[in-house]
Amino acid sequence: MQIKRLAINTSSNVSVTVLKIIFAFIMTPILVENLLYHDYGIWEVCVSVIGYMGLMDLGLRPTITRHIAMYNSEKKQSEVRHVYSTSFFFMVFLGTLSLIIFLIWAYTNPASLAENNQNIERYKWLLIIIGIQLFFKFPGIAAESTLDGFHKFYLRNNITIINTIIGNIIIYLYITPENALLLVAGVSTAGLTIKYLIFIALLARNKDLNELPNKRSANFSTLKYLLKFGSKSFIQGVAWRIEQSITPVLIAYILAPSYIIFYAIPANLVGYLKTITANLTQALLPYFSENIKQDLNTKQSVYQKLTKYIGAIIMPIHVGLFLLGEAFIGLWLDTDISTNARLLLYVLVFANLLNAIDPLASKYLTAENKHAIFAKLAPIGVTINVIMTTIALHYWGIEGATLGALVQTLIFAPIYFVYRNRMQGSQSLAFFKNVYGSLVAPLVILGITITLLKELWGVDTFVTFMAVTLVSSSLYAIAFYVFSLTSNEKDFLRKKLNRK
Repeated sequence: MQIKRLAINTSSNVSVTVLKIIFAFIMTPILVENLLYHDYGIWEVCVSVIGYMGLMDLGLRPTITRHIAMYNSEKKQSEVRHVYSTSFFFMVFLGTLSLIIFLIWAYTNPASLAENNQNIERYKWLLIIIGIQLFFKFPGIAAESTLDGFHKFYLRNNITIINTIIGNIIIYLYITPENALLLVAGVSTAGLTIKYLIFIALLARNKDLNELPNKRSANFSTLKYLLKFGSKSFIQGVAWRIEQSITPVLIAYILAPSYIIFYAIPANLVGYLKTITANLTQALLPYFSENIKQDLNTKQSVYQKLTKYIGAIIMPIHVGLFLLGEAFIGLWLDTDISTNARLLLYVLVFANLLNAIDPLASKYLTAENKHAIFAKLAPIGVTINVIMTTIALHYWGIEGATLGALVQTLIFAPIYFVYRNRMQGSQSLAFFKNVYGSLVAPLVILGITITLLKELWGVDTFVTFMAVTLVSSSLYAIAFYVFSLTSNEKDFLRKKLNRK
């Protein structure tokens, strides 16, 4: 039952991500054309600021999911209600505080976003819209995290799919250079607000909760406990958010907002890959939380098997992005962007590959309440990142934008990997052998195929790009079946296909 539920939730998560990526590929050229370089950079900065404001949840997002799943599995429904209502009302407070901050900014200094003090009224309304979005976003996080704790990923994903389709259609039909910035911000805010209100309504009808946020179920002792547990996730989240969002801000400050696009495009491509990885692993936090009493050998075996399957999906994407990413950007947008983004793309893909070797570490350690290492080391890592990026931007311009991320990853990814293995009682070399030993041959075949087809066919049109992608991915799938699956896994797959 758990495996079936994991498969349903994970496939649902990935489906949403794939849909968003498709729309991003369609809409990004339209956004660049209508926003132009300055407003595109401003929107990227606004997204970064929204991310920073999200840190005010103090690490409650994974904390809520973990405790809802744990208490629900233990049939402690009163504790489930305490966690939901307490976190919800605390988030309402944070949302109100965020709205006040942005209203003050909007009415005192909107010119800080304007180019040569032009169209100041536009940026005033942009800040007001972002403030409204945050007002609804915070309590929405409590509702969304509670749904995740109940394993209702497929419900929220279905709503997100409809929301994404409608929002992008509206932008596509009505965007112009004059309204682009406010239209994108407004549609985003309206979509999020509606989505979160639906989440709250769904929880009110959920048999394991069956109530709206209730002040009688909220209490200070629960909030104190949640904040204490979440403090480690909060510190980790602060460091992660700074790591993900600081570079566009530094580029805008040191160079100019118009340079952000050369970093943002490859960073967004790698960001889609990170989102796919996150969605493949997201359903495993409540799963690990429900199974913390399993013996260590069982945990180790399940963990390595799950990592192998996830690695089989995300590792070939890294290879494809490294070998075909530059050509795709050139076809997708223009060669000026692809030329300036080439080095940044290579470094970002490599750094993300190192982090993706052990994609379940954070979920597992959080479920086991052994994630303090992230709180201890992540701030050091992001400090190194910011210092190195600042220096590199001053000396090498936009090409230095990814140096900090690379140095941070080279230092800390191995430390987290070794620590998680030690907590699980496994050896690092044994982990690589069990998880990635059987994936080497398919990945080598994939890389050779892409390289040969690029030389043979070229990648100068979307038709040849798709041809190279389809042929190489098909050969990878065949090689994975032949070299990576055990006889039992092949038998299981054949039975499933025959049943279909």
